[in-house]
Amino acid sequence: MDRRVGRFTVVDALRGVAATGVVVYHVVSAGHVKSLLEIFPVWVETVLSTGGLGVAVFFVLSGFVIAHSLYDKPMSFPEFGRFTLRRSLRLDPAYWGSIAVTIAFAALSSYLVAGKQMPNLTVPQIVSHLFYLQDLLGYPAISTVYWTLCLEIQFYLVYALLMSMSGFRTLLVVAACIISLFWPLGFGPDVWPGLFLPLWYGFLLGVMAYWAWRQPKLAPFFGAYAGVILLAGVLWGNAFGVVCSAAALGIFGAAVSGRIGSGLNWRWLQFLGLISYSLYLTHNLVIGAVFRVAAMAGARSPLEALIWWVVSLLGCVAFAAIFWLLIERPSMELSKRLGQRKAPDLPSQTVAPLIEQGRAGI
Repeated sequence: MDRRVGRFTVVDALRGVAATGVVVYHVVSAGHVKSLLEIFPVWVETVLSTGGLGVAVFFVLSGFVIAHSLYDKPMSFPEFGRFTLRRSLRLDPAYWGSIAVTIAFAALSSYLVAGKQMPNLTVPQIVSHLFYLQDLLGYPAISTVYWTLCLEIQFYLVYALLMSMSGFRTLLVVAACIISLFWPLGFGPDVWPGLFLPLWYGFLLGVMAYWAWRQPKLAPFFGAYAGVILLAGVLWGNAFGVVCSAAALGIFGAAVSGRIGSGLNWRWLQFLGLISYSLYLTHNLVIGAVFRVAAMAGARSPLEALIWWVVSLLGCVAFAAIFWLLIERPSMELSKRLGQRKAPDLPSQTVAPLIEQGRAGI
């Protein structure tokens, strides 16, 4: 058994794919390239619009990574506090920075664009965002992408609490999986808007993929759990559930085949995975700015739409890389220093050495 901490290259790559899919979705759904898409069959736009399902992949990946970070780790009250602090240091600076940049972009746009009004932001609205509470408290979102982070925080905290029940962890996780099936199967009750329960199965699919890898006796349960959600998604048209199940099964397959730490290890894809959180947080700002300039320049033809689309994609990646370098990387390094510990035993053939700092992600 190899006790070295590993970097999951497949997870990093899928992060990059998921973030890029969300970027494409927002360009298409906003109608920025309508003139270009009109020259293609309708199915092309339909396929591109599925990029929004990258969020489902993010949920599964988060479950897998958090399960790895807490596996075989005693979860006392002090450790719960340290876990919460590490998550805060990892996520909050970039999130808060994106809030500040979003407000600054809105102010600049209202100043430069005739007829554009500055959003009416209130102090309670902004404060609720700082603690990921805006959806639970009913405040309008400052950015449309933040809803996923509000759910992620709930996922993390509830899962960490489950891990505090020493001796009952497996039973509690299995029970949570069974309860989470109520919603994809259509039996779940309505819950308070912004509460995590209706989509918790996406996170738990990632958790169970990891647990089934580490404990092969759980593989049949994981297969049944993922299979039920996949089948329900196909039968009732729940694409989110289908993608969650497929992502979890794919990660599990990569893990048991020994490819989780070496697969999809292309430099450009790993780079996109590295900046995926920053890309997710900031891409709408760049897209809006680029296509605002395109509109002012009178771009209307399909070719012009394509050119501006490429410019927007490159701009999103460049802005995210700078954002990662200035804000996200320092907070990641601080979180890692706080969380340094002896790693749990991992199958040596499944995990490559950690050769680059700062790739663990969210």
